[in-house]
Order: sequence, then structure tokens, then C-alpha cells
Amino acid sequence: MVSISKRWAGRWAASVTCVNSKLWSNLTIRDLSIFYAFLLAAYAAAQTGGKAPARFVITDFGAIADAKTVNTKAIQSAIDKCAASGGGVVVVPKGTFVSGAIFLKQGANLYVEKDGVLNLKSEVER
Repeated sequence: MVSISKRWAGRWAASVTCVNSKLWSNLTIRDLSIFYAFLLAAYAAAQTGGKAPARFVITDFGAIADAKTVNTKAIQSAIDKCAASGGGVVVVPKGTFVSGAIFLKQGANLYVEKDGVLNLKSEVER
């Protein structure tokens, strides 16, 4: 039996109660990993009302993947828009993007897609 309950400070907790101890002894790390992944997916769906989070692709804000152009303003614009709209995912698509310092905000998650590179430099030429 699996129970999910809301605990203090708004945190969720899951507890597993096995009625049959023989079943408990046969669980593997893989089984527990799958169970944990399922709980995370259920938690994420509950937090978003079952909807996928909004995506803000940095190329839609003017970022160029040429490994030379400094895209700090475009990337920061995507982060700002994401945070202002209530949160979501700022996506770095395939390609190499150069940027200076960026500042993530509450609700904005950064996701680098496969074959995507975000090259952050401490000092960039403008």
C-alpha cells in the first residue's frame, strides 16, 4: 500500500507499507527507482494541475547559436518572461550559445536540450 500525505510546512511525504514481508524482501533497487520516479511524476503533475509547464525557447527571444554572438540579453529576457508569467522552463535548444552572467528567478527552470551548449563566460566582449 502506498500513501501520500501532506505534512508540515507544505511538504509532501510518501510512505510505503508492505503487508507481506516476503514482497518487501524481493524489491530491488530498480523497483524502488521506478517507484520513486512515479512519485516524482505524480508530484509534478499535481503541482501543475496536470499541464506541461510553459516553455520559453531562447531562440524565440533572439539568441543565435553560432558560438560567437553574446546572447546574454536574449537569454535573460526569456528568464524574465518565464518568471513574470508564473514560471516554466527556459529551453536552450541544439547549438552553442555564448552568454555572460545570467540570473535565474523563482519559477524559471533552465533546460539544455540534447546537443545544446550554454557557454557562460565571466568576461565577454560586447
